[in-house]
Amino acid sequence: VIPPMPPATITVQDAAGADVVQDNTEAVEIWRARLRSVTAAEEAVAEARETFFGDTLALCSLDVESQLKKLANWIEIRDSTCPVRLLEEIKLIMYNAGRKFHPATMITDLVQRLYSMQQGNMTDEKWYDHRVAMIKAIDSMGGSVCHHTGLIQRCAEEMAEADGRDAADVDADDIAAATEDVEEECMGALILSGANAKHDDYKAKLPNSHDDERIHFSSIEIQLDLFDR
Repeated sequence: VIPPMPPATITVQDAAGADVVQDNTEAVEIWRARLRSVTAAEEAVAEARETFFGDTLALCSLDVESQLKKLANWIEIRDSTCPVRLLEEIKLIMYNAGRKFHPATMITDLVQRLYSMQQGNMTDEKWYDHRVAMIKAIDSMGGSVCHHTGLIQRCAEEMAEADGRDAADVDADDIAAATEDVEEECMGALILSGANAKHDDYKAKLPNSHDDERIHFSSIEIQLDLFDR
């Protein structure tokens, strides 16, 4: 919460106890800078919400989109641009026993589209946002294209051995760390897959990387290393 703007001048007492009016410009400028910062952050959040909302809606089949627009509160949901509310409604539609939609079918459809999709004329930023939206949509339905238990187990065993322990002594911390590493790597590989030829050199690092040079991808690293380089 931003407090009210401070006054341009303030009254203080000098050593003799007399009131002295002092310039308060510095405090006013600090307040204005903070206001600009907060406003910029709020605008960025609003833009991200709208992008995710739009990308999620674009991923829906025509049937699902039609069912969404028939909802009594659709206008409210649309105007809110809240992706969480949209995903919840999508899940309810798919789980509704009276409809022909169900999670397995929708997950299969999204996975197929995810793997066959090409960047084409899409900007790098739009491509990134679109891929992440698809992956998150699959996750929201209980599916996953980044969580692979066998790979996670192997990675956890390697961590244990690197720590001087036997591979059989994998603990919960190893599994948690391995899960994060594997999911980040898979996220990066999925975003690179189908990307334009200008990223071919970057894509070539994946199969050619050694264990001690493993490429880790978080969403921030992808943006910085792939799309903003």
